[in-house]
Amino acid sequence: MPTPRIAWLVAALALCGLAAGAKDKPAKSALAETVHVRTVTLPVAVTDGSGAPLEGLTADDFVLKVDGKKTRITNFARVSGSPGAGVAAATAPSGSAGAGEGVPVVTPGTLRVALLVDNRNLSPIRRNAAVERLRRLLEEGEIPDEVPVMIVSSDTSVRVVEPFTTDRGKLDRALAGMETSNASGPQRFEDRERESAQLQDHIRAAIDCMRSPACSNEQQMIHSAVTDIRSYAQGAAQQARPTVEALRMLCNSLSVHSGRKVVLYVGDGFAMTPGEDLVLEMQQSLRSALRGELAASADASQSTTGGPLGGTSGDSGGSRRSRNEQMEQMVNRAFQDVQTYSVSDALDEVMAAATASDVRVYTLQAFGLSSGVVGADVPSSDTAMTLNETMSSGRTRELNLRAPLERMAEQTGGLSLRGTATVSDLTRSVVDDAYTGYSLGFEAPDPPDGKPHAVELSLKGAKGKLRYPRAFLSKDDATRRREQTLAALLVGGDNPYEIGLETGGLEKDALGKALLPVTVFVPVRHMALSSSGGNRVTDLTLEVIVQGPDGDVVVAQEHPIPVRIPADKLEQAMAAVFPVRMKLGVVPGRNRIAVGIWDGSSPNASFATTTVDGPAL
Repeated sequence: MPTPRIAWLVAALALCGLAAGAKDKPAKSALAETVHVRTVTLPVAVTDGSGAPLEGLTADDFVLKVDGKKTRITNFARVSGSPGAGVAAATAPSGSAGAGEGVPVVTPGTLRVALLVDNRNLSPIRRNAAVERLRRLLEEGEIPDEVPVMIVSSDTSVRVVEPFTTDRGKLDRALAGMETSNASGPQRFEDRERESAQLQDHIRAAIDCMRSPACSNEQQMIHSAVTDIRSYAQGAAQQARPTVEALRMLCNSLSVHSGRKVVLYVGDGFAMTPGEDLVLEMQQSLRSALRGELAASADASQSTTGGPLGGTSGDSGGSRRSRNEQMEQMVNRAFQDVQTYSVSDALDEVMAAATASDVRVYTLQAFGLSSGVVGADVPSSDTAMTLNETMSSGRTRELNLRAPLERMAEQTGGLSLRGTATVSDLTRSVVDDAYTGYSLGFEAPDPPDGKPHAVELSLKGAKGKLRYPRAFLSKDDATRRREQTLAALLVGGDNPYEIGLETGGLEKDALGKALLPVTVFVPVRHMALSSSGGNRVTDLTLEVIVQGPDGDVVVAQEHPIPVRIPADKLEQAMAAVFPVRMKLGVVPGRNRIAVGIWDGSSPNASFATTTVDGPAL
């Protein structure tokens, strides 16, 4: 028997008349206007010199600064729990306990691990080696069976290979499929590797020409190499930015889930500043060649009447100096040019998204992994080296690729390891960090200013290593709701209120635009109703997103929904659902719809999604 829909439960806002397809600014709700203290919770891992957790600390052991100013720790607790344990919130004022006695214990919520395999920046051999190890670790329970894991691939776009699940069989099949996939990313990665090796050959040839008396076109060769490096840097940046965007989207999407959340990145990494390593190699080689030329010229000047750079006349020496200066200027300009391709700003957005969604980022750089040694950790010195690793800039390039990974991990409180370390060390840290350590709370700016704020944490006397998010982003409620609803399209979302979503047949408005009737059903039994006069009331907030086939947002609207139920009808209403009806604009092709419902001032929300085909072209 269907759940009754009570006609007399009327929303104060008539949603049926909403403008379809409009990207209106959300109407202000009572929730948005509420002034209250916002608390930022900071997860902190503290280890001693041997890497073991440092226990027995209290709030008085920590010094907290926000934006350089000392800040009071308002809440403090020790984190302790295990996968599958329930949630028990506990806080205590700063300085409430000594020597660790009386410090409350908080059991964190569910740990969720989003595994991102970066096919855009990962060679097939190392991808398969990493995937094989992850399969084995899941099979052996290194990530406990109670922990939901999601598998995401970044190639031409972000693709959820397997949504969050605790079914290890599904995860194993999804990972096995990635080993045999024909993703275009690995091919582009290898093309870029070959291009980098060719550029290094180009640089070497230009420098060899400088050192050879028989070669006279070194200036043209340097110019050609510099031009090719600029082109390479532009292409490498275009390759890196989608990965950075995938990380940002994934971190944002996890905001729909409560509990501890982790993004585990697997890839060879991506350059913070593409082409920088090549320009540095050219600068070093050029300066070395010029020093050698100067030394040779000085020796020659002792037995000739020529200038300081050799030759037979002052004019010749001046010409060579001018030539050398021009080549140095070309290379120096190239260094400045490649800085414009830096992904640093985009990476800052990733870290802001991670801190805003309470996500820790852990990274595994796949250098050192090869399919021939699955299950073993091979030192980089024993690993087959690529062409560009055989040159002195190879190490610089690897460090350049690693820098963004280490920065993300450090800034979000995670950990960054590479192929020479065991993969199990990383997964073990993911679990240990979620269920051990400390939780610190402090007051955030109110109202939110939408800006990142730097966090600095230190220990007063005890010696230990701290890992914690280095910033937090102060977002208003409307922005958070918008981002969470959009994120539900990518990874789904929790639905504690058991809301339903129905769509009707396509209609047209007076201008001929396509309209889709949509009804959201909210079970009354899940509403946080309070007494007001002779009624039971609450204020729902509805967020709705429609995304077109090209990924553009077609509709983005938010509306307050006041609910008023006569007290004498409450018992009947508890068995009913509250309908919210609207008409939304859709476009030709596949349209994805997500709705989010918030009840009163509760931070929890319910999400529902569906997909419909728009009108034919």
